[in-house]
Amino acid sequence: MLLRCSSISILKNNSPIASERILSILNLKFGFILRDDTMIQVNFMGLALNIIYLMIYYTYARNKGTVWMQMGLGGAFAAALIGYSEMEDPKLVESRFGMIITVFMFYLIASPLFGLREIIRKQSTEGMPFPMILSGTVVTFMWFLYGIILKNKFLV
Repeated sequence: MLLRCSSISILKNNSPIASERILSILNLKFGFILRDDTMIQVNFMGLALNIIYLMIYYTYARNKGTVWMQMGLGGAFAAALIGYSEMEDPKLVESRFGMIITVFMFYLIASPLFGLREIIRKQSTEGMPFPMILSGTVVTFMWFLYGIILKNKFLV
């Protein structure tokens, strides 16, 4: 029952599933660039959970064609960035790929704010995905701490 209610809530909020999957893939690649086993393991598990989440979302999605289109566009975008990272000068790839991921992460974290005008107009936070905001805040803080430990400016 909780799964069904949660899935309906996800469908209503139009959760940025494609963005989460792209970010998981790019962070996994960044872990390989940094040669950081912990980052690779964490992002591999994140990608696996994201795929499970995507399968549940797909089960309840009304327009499955849109989901396939988002998966295709997201996969093409991730493939293009991974291709770029493979062709880039190894001395520059860590900082440039890290900057790309940082910008993309800011977009994902700020995505609930895109509906802020409507929320202010209605004077209701009903449209804000609180679980996504809370979990995003916790995860971002954890990566911040890990970045401090590694002294990596892009993780911080």
